[in-house]
Amino acid sequence: MRSMVWGPAEFVGPPPLRLTAQGVLAGCLAAGAIVGTAVAGAWYGITGLAAGEGGLVCAALLVLYVCGVRAGRALIGITALLAVCLALETPQAAAGVVLAERGRVESVPWCLQM
Repeated sequence: MRSMVWGPAEFVGPPPLRLTAQGVLAGCLAAGAIVGTAVAGAWYGITGLAAGEGGLVCAALLVLYVCGVRAGRALIGITALLAVCLALETPQAAAGVVLAERGRVESVPWCLQM
């Protein structure tokens, strides 16, 4: 039961440096991809990316990667929750940043509001 929740790696103390580096790299790349798709969608006017669908795809790919490395259910659930929350919150912030960069102060279009 314990290995199903926390994964098959059972070691005493902190995890090996290789696993820590791999996890941090995967998380940073996924966060960059989620934010990058929202910013690119808002900048170029691609509604599929600007509304957050691209970020949700990146979040799903991260969860599949975590499942592929045989992580435990607890880590998969936490990763999915945080990635989806980031993907749902990013589009509105990205639209505001793009509008501010262009020197416009206006409300975000209705199709980008969640």
